[in-house]
Amino acid sequence: MRGYGDDEPAALREALPGVPVFADPDRVRSAGAAAAAGATVALLDDGFQHLRLRRCLDLLLVDATCPFGHGHVLPRGLLREPLSAARRADVLVLTRCDLAPDLERTAEALRLLHASAPQVRTVHVPDRLLSAVGPPEPAAALRGRRVHLLSGIGNPASFRALAEREGAEVRAVTALGDHHRYTRGDVEVALERTAAVGAEWLVTTTKDLVKLRPLLRPREEVRTLTVRVEVIAGREKLEALLDGVRTRRGS
Repeated sequence: MRGYGDDEPAALREALPGVPVFADPDRVRSAGAAAAAGATVALLDDGFQHLRLRRCLDLLLVDATCPFGHGHVLPRGLLREPLSAARRADVLVLTRCDLAPDLERTAEALRLLHASAPQVRTVHVPDRLLSAVGPPEPAAALRGRRVHLLSGIGNPASFRALAEREGAEVRAVTALGDHHRYTRGDVEVALERTAAVGAEWLVTTTKDLVKLRPLLRPREEVRTLTVRVEVIAGREKLEALLDGVRTRRGS
């Protein structure tokens, strides 16, 4: 991965113990380091535009809640390339499909844009609730709890939707900028707001936790809602493409 900020590499290392994570803006240099360390497959995060590396398979993730970035590239919209660049993809993966009001319209628009690419549909599913002072609990432990949500991610609305899906009563939301660099002052403000709105728990994301943990003092509690991605349609097509990569690699 490029390693913008320290949160995502740290979160990946915690989630994937034993799997080497390389963070370097120079992806070619990073891939070389991975190969030197014995890797035979390099999985790039956010690598669709990084054309210096020849790839075996391009998976383009499309957030179904805002699929076309308001129709414009940065800074006017959210797109990093014109929509026509989607034709480079080998497979189109629609994410957050359960939260998208116009899913079928989006899917049809993508078919018109790139008819030959298989479409895979996925959803984000609440997984576990982690605590620094107790054992992990199922995400269902949120049911009926009054919570204050704290995050510095790209889509804070989806974080709230996941918590509410599990039955949490969201008393407050603090949504900071993506890759926000937390300070001790941020922690104190968040804890004060948690108490002020009558929330029982301050809940954050996995990516935020790695930055918050060093700032917490004893008995200051922050819970983390972990999320997993489930494929709800197109799994066979996706696995066939991955099998093709393994066959070409001889592994």
